[in-house]
Amino acid sequence: MITKFNYFTKILVGSIFLLTLLYLYYNNNSLNFATRITLLSLYSLIFFSSLYELYKLKENTYLPIFILSNIYFFLCYIALFFFDREFIFPRFYDDDFETGIKVFCYGYLAFLIGSSISYNIFKKFNRNGFKFLSTTSNEIFIIGFFLLLLNLFFFELFDINNYISGLAQIKYPLIAAGIGLLVEYLIDCKKDKKLFFKKFISVVLIAITLFLFVLKSALSYPFMFVFLIYVYYSYRKKKIIIFPFIIIIFVFLFFHLGKYQFRDAVAINSQKTILYKIKDFINAQNFIIENKDKLETGVTCKRFNSKDGIDCRITRTPQLQRRIFHSMDSLLIVTLLSPETVPYWDGYTYNYLKSKIIPRILWKNKPQDRLGNEFGHRYIKLTPAINKITNKKQKKDISTSWNMPVLNELYVNYGNKGVFYGMLIIGLLYSFIAKIFTVSSLKNIENPIAFFVFVPIFFLESHASLVFGAVIQSYIFAMFSSFILLKILRKFN
Repeated sequence: MITKFNYFTKILVGSIFLLTLLYLYYNNNSLNFATRITLLSLYSLIFFSSLYELYKLKENTYLPIFILSNIYFFLCYIALFFFDREFIFPRFYDDDFETGIKVFCYGYLAFLIGSSISYNIFKKFNRNGFKFLSTTSNEIFIIGFFLLLLNLFFFELFDINNYISGLAQIKYPLIAAGIGLLVEYLIDCKKDKKLFFKKFISVVLIAITLFLFVLKSALSYPFMFVFLIYVYYSYRKKKIIIFPFIIIIFVFLFFHLGKYQFRDAVAINSQKTILYKIKDFINAQNFIIENKDKLETGVTCKRFNSKDGIDCRITRTPQLQRRIFHSMDSLLIVTLLSPETVPYWDGYTYNYLKSKIIPRILWKNKPQDRLGNEFGHRYIKLTPAINKITNKKQKKDISTSWNMPVLNELYVNYGNKGVFYGMLIIGLLYSFIAKIFTVSSLKNIENPIAFFVFVPIFFLESHASLVFGAVIQSYIFAMFSSFILLKILRKFN
């Protein structure tokens, strides 16, 4: 348990930092000196800015979006260079990595600048929250309970989206608000034996909600919520417990290995009952255990455009590591190909962000967001409509989606300038959200709802329309539905 930066903690943290810094430098000795210094500087900035934010959180209360964003930037862009990057991504050369690091440097520095400016502007801002949203622990439990119950009834048992199109958008805010409020109740309620039943109901209802995601092969949502629960507990208690974090990571890695096998099993018959889906789930995990060595490796593809011709280096590489470092992988691809081979998009991808603001229930013919598939066809060369070898028509791949992280999307549209100014705006926005949507009063439904709706935007692995498109909508609906339930509850009381 880490509660404060005492003398021993400072020595331990400092030693770990210096050792990892040296390892990072010598593990990348094939890169030129300037690139290695840039890499070390980026790692140092992420490391110390995170420590500084942790220190500030001890004294203040605001949404920890910046710290979590730093975790994302480190794991998805920097951590690759602690491994054998040539083994993981053999299709890229040193000059490709050097370019990728440079572009990421522009983006992260801009993000830091934007965050610092916004934080200092709103430093003294303190909001007490709306009085009519101040509640008791019992009210928080009842509202959270009914929100998750409504989700189970309308979307799991009744599946209302089959009868009224466009309502799928309210599913996430219901779940986010419901889980957030029940977690707040579990943290806040007193250690009283009389409250055991309510606590039990809260845990069971959260577990059922998350497990239903798993049975639909949507593995990212349950792990995101489990992680958010852990972070929210740490945030409220002002302490970090390491052991649960390690468990979450290992469980995530275990399930990740077999997610494709499980998805294939579920996809065979989408109308299977819950019992059959549970059986599929167990079988998929058994398959993982029995074929662990095979699942961890895969075949890499050739270099995209080599000056010396086709690079035929084919090797077995860890798929899990390639997935974790997808953001850097994607950045290397777009910086290699744009603008020489693939022209900039000049803001095309942000057209979808405009349409995301309007709920589908109000816009029946709202265009589908297929940017992941379009990005795949532009840069990854997914199956085209015409086979270039046989010159015959074939079924074009319209289902495969390739993630386009926000930072990479900025480069795809506007190059280096887009990365700098775009990440500057995101930094400004994140610190603004962290302060504005945090209230000082803990007995208020605003805090847990804002946390579980806004904090997930730290994960910038998808394009802007997916990360930001429905955030405000989700928050408004979550707050509105919670307020309505609160009014009904108080009227009956």
